[in-house]
Amino acid sequence: MTAISVRMPRTFSVSARVERLGLQLLSGLVLLGLWEGLVTWLSPWYVARPSGVARHFWEVVSNRTTPMTQLSGTFWFDVQTTVIAVFEGLAIGVVAGVVVGLAMGRLRDVEWSLKYYIGALFATPTIAILPLMTLWFGYTNTARLWIVILGAFLPVALNVYDGVRKLPTTYL
Repeated sequence: MTAISVRMPRTFSVSARVERLGLQLLSGLVLLGLWEGLVTWLSPWYVARPSGVARHFWEVVSNRTTPMTQLSGTFWFDVQTTVIAVFEGLAIGVVAGVVVGLAMGRLRDVEWSLKYYIGALFATPTIAILPLMTLWFGYTNTARLWIVILGAFLPVALNVYDGVRKLPTTYL
């Protein structure tokens, strides 16, 4: 007697990764639809709609002149200014954080004088520091630069300090 093999019909199956990506895209589209619908229904004039953002996106990115860009410069110039400020601030903040962290970790007097101030500043929420930076420097590149420097300096300084303090003396 011979065995008869039965072929199962082909079914469409999707991998777990593709299924997860599809669910994420679908939920994003549902949220955008809810946002558009609620803003249209409640019609507050000060809330941007996703359709309005999509309508003006190419106009902003292609550097066409609009009343908004005449005041603030072109979009790509503003992007370039922000990216330069981020890289400058990161470089300054990381170098200063490493120097201060090493000094705090190796010199007892420096640790004693700076440890609590840096710890308290690190524990302060950034949302509380941003208005102070704006008051001190205004809406300038200097304010943007100092915000990035502070955001990079504090974690680097504390982590370098902690790493130096936990370094066994045999390695020194």
